[in-house]
Amino acid sequence: MTSRWLAPFGNRVNTAIMKHAASHPDEEICGIVLAGSDGWHYRKLENKAAARQDSFFIDRAQLSANRSPAAIVHSHPNGPAFPSFADMRQQAASAVPWGIVVPPPHPDRGVFWFGGGIAYPLMRRPYRHGVTDCYALVRDWYAAKAGLSLIDRPRHWNWWQQGDDFYAKYFEEAGFYRLDDDSRLQCGDIALAALLSPVLNHAMILLDDGLILHHPAGRHGFDAMRLPRAEPVERWRRYLQFWVRHEFWQKG
Repeated sequence: MTSRWLAPFGNRVNTAIMKHAASHPDEEICGIVLAGSDGWHYRKLENKAAARQDSFFIDRAQLSANRSPAAIVHSHPNGPAFPSFADMRQQAASAVPWGIVVPPPHPDRGVFWFGGGIAYPLMRRPYRHGVTDCYALVRDWYAAKAGLSLIDRPRHWNWWQQGDDFYAKYFEEAGFYRLDDDSRLQCGDIALAALLSPVLNHAMILLDDGLILHHPAGRHGFDAMRLPRAEPVERWRRYLQFWVRHEFWQKG
């Protein structure tokens, strides 16, 4: 079983969110997760957006009427089953996890969570753009192995086909520097590759045993069958552009 149904606030909350979304199949619902004496609870809120079919808005009055929310929730009635650029940006600004629910009859229906410390198992995570993609794997691997919290960046689906050179722009800001050659590679070094793309669009982590850990993307923003893989580096060498190393290892 994959971590698609991760329920950090419990199955009761996920079920309540699904029920709320199913009752409004043609417009976005919204709500918050609150702590109660008997655990986590989901509270419905009114979507104040003018175009509720593809957006949501929670006004300050609704938030101030409730205790500090532990999470913010909304729906994508017709998909996609991954966060938009705006979702990622607003989640970061809120500083709490977000849940997005895709109601039936969408084939990828369900609740998924992201941001705010939500952690997915490294090897049992389905590909979900912006949540469990190749960059998220790098961030979570570094958090687990080095205790580092790497900078995250909102990103559009298919950014590599839209002229956004994401890795080239941000790898230095995230604390990485380019290696002059690959003769002295070490565990934790990152290979950057361009796969059917004019820009760098894939990151792979070198492991102790000479394998590389990476998360292949699907043709769509969510693919439950695409899980992380550890494979021989030689299999991917022809695609690699260069290697980078995080300054943490240099200090170590």
